[in-house]
Order: sequence, then C-alpha cells, then structure tokens
Amino acid sequence: MVRAIVCASAMLTVPLSSLGRAQPDDDYYLSIPYSNAIYRLDLETGALALFVDHLLMPFYGEWLEGHLYLPDRLLGVVLKIDAQGNSTLLSSGGLLTSPVTLAFDSAGDLFASDYWTHRIVRIDRSSGAQSLFADAQSGLLNGPGGIAFAPDGFLYVGNYIANTIVRFDPSGNGELFFDGAGHLQQPGGLRVDGCGNLFVANFLDNDILRVRISDRVPSRFAESDLMRSPDDLKLSHHGGLITVTSETSAMFRINARGETLILHRDESLGGWFGVASPADHPHCSGSMTPYGAGTAGSGGVVPELRGIFSPCPGAEVGIELDEALGGAGGFLLWGISADQSAAFGGTLLVSLSPPFGFLPVFHPGSGAGGGRLVALLDIPADNALVGAEIYFQDLVLDPGAVKGVAMSNGLHVVIGQ
Repeated sequence: MVRAIVCASAMLTVPLSSLGRAQPDDDYYLSIPYSNAIYRLDLETGALALFVDHLLMPFYGEWLEGHLYLPDRLLGVVLKIDAQGNSTLLSSGGLLTSPVTLAFDSAGDLFASDYWTHRIVRIDRSSGAQSLFADAQSGLLNGPGGIAFAPDGFLYVGNYIANTIVRFDPSGNGELFFDGAGHLQQPGGLRVDGCGNLFVANFLDNDILRVRISDRVPSRFAESDLMRSPDDLKLSHHGGLITVTSETSAMFRINARGETLILHRDESLGGWFGVASPADHPHCSGSMTPYGAGTAGSGGVVPELRGIFSPCPGAEVGIELDEALGGAGGFLLWGISADQSAAFGGTLLVSLSPPFGFLPVFHPGSGAGGGRLVALLDIPADNALVGAEIYFQDLVLDPGAVKGVAMSNGLHVVIGQ
C-alpha cells in the first residue's frame, strides 16, 4: 500500500501497544552507563527490566546471530552476551583502550572504533583476536565514534572530535567523505540504508542529519524538542530509524518523513547511550536505485525520485518526490518492469504492461523545483516478496513542461531480506 503524504516534521507520542507487530525479538536493549547496566525494553508492555549489570560504561552494541556484542568503554573490552544475559569476554587490551561502537560487515566480521587511540580494530568473533584496520596515521581518524557499513562494503566513520565523516574501502584505504563544518557537532551513531542515504545522530545539534552519498549533499532529517543529545542510531526492520538520547533518556522511532515517535522515556536510570535489538539486522539487502533520465518542467528543473530506508518484508519505507513544480498535481506511475518509450515529450521509464498503475499525488510547495513530498510505502510482512521488483516514475502536471508533463527519473525497488 502506498500513501502519498506531505513531508513535514512532527512529534507524536502513542502507547507502545498501538504499534502492532510486536514480537519477543522486537525487545530493545538499552546501554545505560550511569546505571552500569543494560536494560531490556519490552515494546508490548513498555516495561524496563535489568538484563546485565556490573558494567562500567556500556556503549553502542550490536546484535548478530542471537548474541549482543557490546563495548565497555571504560574497561576497554568487548563482551559477547547471549539472549539470557550470560556474558563472556570476547576481546580486551591490545589495540582496545576505549571502544565506542561496533559494526558488522556483510560477512559477519566485527569492527570496533576506539576513541582514544584513533583506531578502527577488526575483531575475530571466534577467538577475539585483534588486527588493525585503520589508525591515526591515515590522517583521517580523530576521535572515531559511530561506525557503519554500507551495502557496497565501505565503512563510514564519524569523527567525534574533528566533526567529519570519513570512509574506508574493504582494504582499509580511506578518504574524507564529508566535512561537517556548519553541519555536524559531535557526530554519534551512523547508519547507511539501501538507497544511498547516510544518517548521523548529531549529538550537540540535537538532530539527525542525512547525507546523500551520491552527491554528499546534507540536510536536516529529523528533530524534536525532546530529542536532545541523540547518540546511537539503528535501522529498524519495521522501517525507519531508532535512536536514543543521553540528555532526555528517551527512545525514538523516525519514519521516512522525518517524523519522530517517542517509544519510551525514563530518566530515573540516567542517560541512554546505546540501543540494539535482535530483530534489527545490520544489513538488509533491499534497495531503491534511481535509473534513467527525466524531462524538465518549469524553470528547466527536472523532478527527482529517490528512496529512503531499505525495503524488506514488514518495513515502511519512503519514496521521495523532489524538485517538482510546487503546488502541482501529478501521478506516481508504478509497474513491474522498466521501459524506454517516448511519451508526453519525454521518456516513459515504467512499462504499461499489466500489472501497472497510477497513484494521484500532490507536490506541496511553490515555484519551479519547489515541490516535494514523501510517499510512504508499506511492504507486507511476507517473505515470499523477497526478490520482488517494482519500478516507479513521477509524472508532474506542469504547464511549463513540454506537453504539460514533467517526468522524473525512474526508481528501481528490489525487496530484500
């Protein structure tokens, strides 16, 4: 089901029971350094229960294959914790002094950012053996905090001190990806979706920043009055982002429109510095990829079509229609195969062979290139859809366009798992 909705920022608070689809694996595990513990949040009841204690400074953990892998920043160790809360020491000492964030690549290899020594360390999940992936000698690392892998295998690193984002290829060759001057203030958690978007928890600016990987263009994606000092950041398997705050001790879900929903808030235990769920897989193979060229409308502006979040069964993702004529109507064309047919003075990029359809849309805004909306796409929770493909194109009713129709690029959606 596709819902065409104006892109706007809002904050909503609803009972957890109204979210639906809650399962035991949907529980979230909160790192709370002031309580020296990990707490489990039951999404159905809203109950917080102690999961693991006797820690010093638990930080950004990551679930994989039934275990929570967790750095303790003050102890300089990485722990492996099973679903019952039984903890074992995976790795300590050596290259680790102050591990902040863990990340798994698509092969399941574990990486840790070490804040004080300005290193990225690879850790063998079986033996705990450490090896150096990158260090300060690269000239790129200065207080590395949040790290995240992209689907193409590149590792993105947020420098908490330098306010920059750097990236490394699988061989450890790095580059400055984004100079955060004027945009970043102590970047925390990072996430990369299957549509070419990098999301950053902007700790001091109290917002979530989005950087488009293709052109490195930044934009403020989400903010709210209570989302103060967001740190860890995860992509939810239900779609959207999950973040927690250290100042307001709250957990938020953020949808593709940038709207924030408070899932839970409790300041009695101290600030929240990490969030992880066994249901939130580090890598979803779903993707939304632009293809083809659109045709210009008023002012010579070509409408743009992009995706937000990774399409997987049971997820809600966004289709972003941007740079259309503000206030214009139009149609979001969809089909199950691509095309290259001449139509409306341009190129029709979606095949009209059945099944196909047109969804009426409206592009809020004003002026040439000033129209933008986000259509929310709910993907049914059916694993039989994995591998399914669908194609979209935005047709904007624009009197300044050839034959009155401006046409966007196409968007190729592949549902992953």
